Amino acid sequence: AAVAAANITMPVDTAALHRVVQATLDSAVQEKAPAGTGELLWGPPADTIVQRARSLGASVIVVATHGRTGLDRVLVGSVAENVVRMAPCSVLVARHVEPS
Repeated sequence: AAVAAANITMPVDTAALHRVVQATLDSAVQEKAPAGTGELLWGPPADTIVQRARSLGASVIVVATHGRTGLDRVLVGSVAENVVRMAPCSVLVARHVEPS
């Protein structure tokens, strides 16, 4: 068997993408935490969260986790775990629970 790989580059309208993502974030914040604010940042998730917490002088970071274990966790990694490891402050990890 042979494997062929192609490096295909597709143009992306980053400004449009940013507007859509920001609108989605604003909607979620309005629905879940009306008194809160959302901030859209780009970069590696754990590093970006920790860097922003440092720049704000945050006293706590709240991060959600899927609660993956075993091979899923090894393959996907854990942003929450990396934030806990690197954070300059306390971290509250909230596990996602599906409603029954």
